[in-house]
Amino acid sequence: MRQPAASSRDTRAVASLRWGVLGGPWLWAPRLRILFVLDGRISTTDDSEAFGLGLVLDTLTDDSYAWWVGYEVHVVRRDDGTKRMFPPLDRYPEKLNVQFTDSDFNIDDYDQIWFFGDYPKNETFDPSDERYHPLSDPELKLLAEWMDRGGGVFATGDHYNLGASMCSRIPRVRTMRKWTVAQGVPPQHGNLRNETLQPSSEGWEDLWEGDTLAQPIEPVYRRVLGSLLFRPLWSHALLSLPFWGVITKFPDHMHEGQVFDDDAVKLDEPLNIDGYNGVEYPSGLPGPVVTTASAVTSSGSVFPRRPRPHVVAYGYTTHEFRPQVFQRAAFPPNPTASLRSARRIGLVGAYEGDLVGVGRVVVDSTWHHWFSLNLHGFRDSDPAIYQNMQAYYRNVGLWLTTSAQRRSILVAAVWGVVASDPMAFPDSPDPGSWAVGERVMAVLGRTASQPAIADLVKAFFPTVEELLTPDDSLQSAEPSFSALPWDLTLRAIVGGIATALLKPASDYHAAHRDRGRRRLLDPDAIVRHAAEGAQEGHAVLVASLQSASTSANELADRLEADSSSVPPESIPIAVELVQLRVVAEQLQMTGTSDRARGDGDLALTARITAAGTVVANHVLEKIDASALEKRGGFVDLDVVLYEGVVQSGERIVIEVFRGAIAPHDPGVDQVRYREAVDEAPSTWIGGHAPSPAQPWRLWYRVERSKAS
Repeated sequence: MRQPAASSRDTRAVASLRWGVLGGPWLWAPRLRILFVLDGRISTTDDSEAFGLGLVLDTLTDDSYAWWVGYEVHVVRRDDGTKRMFPPLDRYPEKLNVQFTDSDFNIDDYDQIWFFGDYPKNETFDPSDERYHPLSDPELKLLAEWMDRGGGVFATGDHYNLGASMCSRIPRVRTMRKWTVAQGVPPQHGNLRNETLQPSSEGWEDLWEGDTLAQPIEPVYRRVLGSLLFRPLWSHALLSLPFWGVITKFPDHMHEGQVFDDDAVKLDEPLNIDGYNGVEYPSGLPGPVVTTASAVTSSGSVFPRRPRPHVVAYGYTTHEFRPQVFQRAAFPPNPTASLRSARRIGLVGAYEGDLVGVGRVVVDSTWHHWFSLNLHGFRDSDPAIYQNMQAYYRNVGLWLTTSAQRRSILVAAVWGVVASDPMAFPDSPDPGSWAVGERVMAVLGRTASQPAIADLVKAFFPTVEELLTPDDSLQSAEPSFSALPWDLTLRAIVGGIATALLKPASDYHAAHRDRGRRRLLDPDAIVRHAAEGAQEGHAVLVASLQSASTSANELADRLEADSSSVPPESIPIAVELVQLRVVAEQLQMTGTSDRARGDGDLALTARITAAGTVVANHVLEKIDASALEKRGGFVDLDVVLYEGVVQSGERIVIEVFRGAIAPHDPGVDQVRYREAVDEAPSTWIGGHAPSPAQPWRLWYRVERSKAS
């Protein structure tokens, strides 16, 4: 369902917000401080032949996309940079040889750390080899404690052991994605590799990078409820787009890594980090491990038990199902090869740690979803796919935020809409949070997806996440009242915050308009009003549900009282059911060749078919052929062929065959008489004389049976 069309005021609001990003003092964007950590061949270039992150960095640092959030990115390297591709082309400063334990490094300067690991490349089974700058125990301890305080982590590598030196021991990251040979990481070559290259119009895969043949991905959807009881599908916020869009294509590659399936994640493997005693996957309450992020108590209340990682996007391998070593000199591959493996592989995994007070984590199967090498073809030839990938990169940054940051982002977003034009909202002492919420959601929906807004809202009320999820035991088409309607929930909370901010927004503008003095924001007032507004939106939603419950009970009572108001006999159905008997009276065999038979006897079969189903099949044997000759081919039958119900709309076929014919035998060559009737059954009553055009002639009568 798309958002309502923009009004002229909505359009002016968006234009004003754009101006505000460029320097309006009344807008602010919470800044997310992200640290990129690189090693090996990876660089910050945007060169089309490099393992470069330049296009991703350009995307994140472009503040013109949205007024309500900004990304501040720093880049460091674990090594000296001599192995990176095209060092002179690096466009973002990279601090070299950085360790988290360096005296001039403070991990708390960052909200998120994104790891792009290349070492130990394809050169060794041992990621801990000091030549590849693995994270040391003191660094891992520092990082783990920072993650426990809410720090968000993104991590990716590629096939084989690429990235293992940096990432294979980071808590949660290490068990969400395959990094080592011991974990079954996909190899670079052979049948077990994860090739996702797509066939081109020429019938073979484009093995070069930078093509425009994106791989289709399979987002993992979950059902939510709408206010009209329909059950829309939501993708994860990482893959969602404004206007109900979903990211469904990624760059492809000849050999990707892999994210562990949900049930394959090992929750209790020892961390073996010297000096760190934390739990890798903590629990919110004492209780058993559950496969979902929550468990329901006997009282019906929902609490987080032990959230575990989930795959949010899958892909499928496409390589030929036979041993094959990739060689660049072998282009193109055999175009006639048709045998395929189609393994389903995890592409993106997410862990919602803030349900239990720790940082969120995202892992990706390969950095080829991120490199300039793989993006140039889409940027230059298929901008829609490239723009969706840019949305994915922003989504990762937005989703890895803490609850406090998401609350700040939502208030900034709502304030931006309200403060851009307070006069665009209902002008009354009590404008009503429902109407205000509808207008604000229409504006926010142009740059933020519905799942993303829901993620911001639940930072105010964590139970909203669970209350938005219907009972999975129901069939998808069944109406359900087991969860909150997503649209009403978001409109209530957003509307409550927006309504509360109308006054400080008006006061801010009035200070300049009425007194001509410099306008200053009052952060304390904004925070206070926003918090009060969120509570008011919550109360409005509760009151709405209580009112709906009362109204629903009243409607149910009235409906129940009317349940027997319409007697069955008052419902006319234009279907005639008649109990009939079909009696065969006499048959004339007009052809002497059919009557002739060596032993002097012959057999015939009379059959009745109703709506394509044989309902009667009578075989008459030992008919005296000599007697037939004397009587001119006549035989007296007086046989009841069928007695039962016939209904209007059915086509009845009466057939007579020469010889004994089984019910399932069509007897095409033996049929000698055939008549079809499809008028109303009541018109069949009486005698029926045969047509002289038939090879044989049958006289029969139809009469109502005693059962009628």
